[in-house]
Amino acid sequence: EYMLTIEDVLTYRKFPDGIAASHYPIDVHGVDDVSLGLKYQHDVPADEQYWEVPFRVMIPKTLDNVLTAGRCAGMDFRAQSAARIQPTCRSMGEAVGIAAAMAVKNEAVRFNEIDGTAVRREIRLPDKF
Repeated sequence: EYMLTIEDVLTYRKFPDGIAASHYPIDVHGVDDVSLGLKYQHDVPADEQYWEVPFRVMIPKTLDNVLTAGRCAGMDFRAQSAARIQPTCRSMGEAVGIAAAMAVKNEAVRFNEIDGTAVRREIRLPDKF
C-alpha cells in the first residue's frame, strides 16, 4: 500500500505507522557511485537523523490478506539497500507477527484493515528516538 522511497530515507521521514527505525545508509553493491549525487537532508538535527519503515510497505496491493516482511516489502531499489539489514528485517517480522495476532483476535479483520499505528503502539516504538 506504500512504497518506501530513497527520498524517504534521505529526508529521514517518519510515519505514524512506523514499525522500524534506522539510520543505516544507502548500501548499493557493485555500483561505482552508489549515491548518484543523492544527498541526505543536511538541516535535520542529529537526534532526528533516522528514517522509519511504515507498516503499509508490508501490505501488497494485489494480494489478499498477505503481509510481506523484510527484503520483499514495498521499497524502491535504493531504499531497499538501506532497509535490507537484519535489524530492520527483524523489526518488520515482529510487526507482521503482531498484525497476525491482531487479525486472529478479530476474525473479521483482514491485514489491510489493521491500523498500523496500533501495531506501532504494540511494539512500543517511541514517538521519538
